Amino acid sequence: MKLPRIQDAEDVYSESCLRMWNYAVGTKIDAFAPVLNTIARSAVADFYRGKARKVEMVSGEEAFEVFGSTKLEQSMIDQLDVEKLKIVLQELSEDESQIILMRYLDELGVKEIAQQIGKTENATSVMLHRAINKLRQIVEDKFGSI
Repeated sequence: MKLPRIQDAEDVYSESCLRMWNYAVGTKIDAFAPVLNTIARSAVADFYRGKARKVEMVSGEEAFEVFGSTKLEQSMIDQLDVEKLKIVLQELSEDESQIILMRYLDELGVKEIAQQIGKTENATSVMLHRAINKLRQIVEDKFGSI
């Protein structure tokens, strides 16, 4: 559910198992489930961070298709080239950039994002709204008004 394709889920599962094994070899584990949950969430986050790096290889028109068609994104894509967008996304916190990428790159709904990050839909919606506002402010500060 947290990844777009079955192949991606299998890759992240394998990575999580490998990380868990490496951790368990050198550390005594009292509670297995929380450790595995943390490792799995980290592997999923790494998967989406890897997708963020792919943005730099996308042309401007493709970036518009990838990031959606809301007024904010349309305006930002129209006025920023992909390099500038990459710079701006790096200035957000890990959580903020993750939910923006999940929303506009992976085209997940708020409900799906909430399930993946383990928060309520309301909290996720507020977090997404604040991240977009922060993104807008960073763009305005760095590159002028949008």
